[in-house]
Amino acid sequence: MKASLSWLRSLIHGLDATDQQIVQILSLAQWAVKKCDRSHDDTVLELADTARTDVLGHIGLAREIAALFRQPFEPPVVDAPVRITHGTMRVPIEVKETTACLGFGALFVDNVHVESSPDWLSHRLKTLGHRPDNNVVDITNLVMLEYGHPVEAIDFDRIEGSLEVRFARSGETLQLEDKRLRLHPDDLVIVSNGGPIALAGIAFCPSLHIGANTRRIMLSSVCVDLTSMMRTMQRHGLRSEHSQRPSRGGYREDLMDLLAQAGSLTTHLARGEAVTGSVHIRLAPENLWYGNVRPPSEIGWQQAVQILERLGCEVVPVHGAEGSLQVRLPWFRHDLHNEEDIVKELRRVNLVWTTWSR
Repeated sequence: MKASLSWLRSLIHGLDATDQQIVQILSLAQWAVKKCDRSHDDTVLELADTARTDVLGHIGLAREIAALFRQPFEPPVVDAPVRITHGTMRVPIEVKETTACLGFGALFVDNVHVESSPDWLSHRLKTLGHRPDNNVVDITNLVMLEYGHPVEAIDFDRIEGSLEVRFARSGETLQLEDKRLRLHPDDLVIVSNGGPIALAGIAFCPSLHIGANTRRIMLSSVCVDLTSMMRTMQRHGLRSEHSQRPSRGGYREDLMDLLAQAGSLTTHLARGEAVTGSVHIRLAPENLWYGNVRPPSEIGWQQAVQILERLGCEVVPVHGAEGSLQVRLPWFRHDLHNEEDIVKELRRVNLVWTTWSR
């Protein structure tokens, strides 16, 4: 995973650490920094793969760095679209498999102008290892790098009928860029006009991709169960940055934020008009851990509260249980499952705080 230090700095107000200090504190916090390269006016970090789904985008990594430096952090506010229309672009969407699909969002943009991206966008994508395509596709890649979750842009006029999210049926196939897949009954697919047009969260059929003549687009994003996604990828030998990001996570509370960001950028950079109204099918969130935690003896009670709150947890003292804290995990920490995990996280951050302050 590559990350831009200038981008990260823009997300953490008040951070005055040098590039070297950011690398040092990440290493101290058990992050494997493989490379740190200067690229024109930016410094690019390359981090080793991680099971931490919350840091796969710049917002999540900025939240982590802010916590390590004891800096406050607020997610960026989504810009408002510059053009809005009250059009009739709609498509019925039904999620039939609620155990594998944890959420689905879509919004629509009319009158887009597909062309080359501005230099700053092309440069940012190249710096982070992505090949620029066109302004609409590049926007979806930028939002993926920002939020750590894929957004797909498809040609709205190529959608036939309603959309369904369901498991594949016997005999169904899906044509991707370089091969035709024979689908398995456990593959979660998006279906239009009775036939699969996408492996949910992984890839759409190339016939729906954005082209020079595209004028109306649907921006969509889906939250997919980890186990279901991993099995589909392994079954078909699929691997891409888009598919790896959702395969490491699940439910997201910010699904519509990242879609709104993509929509806003499309109105700015592709001169599109955001259509009023959107589709948000919010299904039951995953059961993130909630319970009592007794901080380890070497970490003071107040220090433990400060660490947990910096990490996004809700914390309250437990009456009648001296030294215990009632902790509710934030939706984005899919890697924490029990008190033992939280104690390990307390020790990890406490080591950074006590070492860095010496």
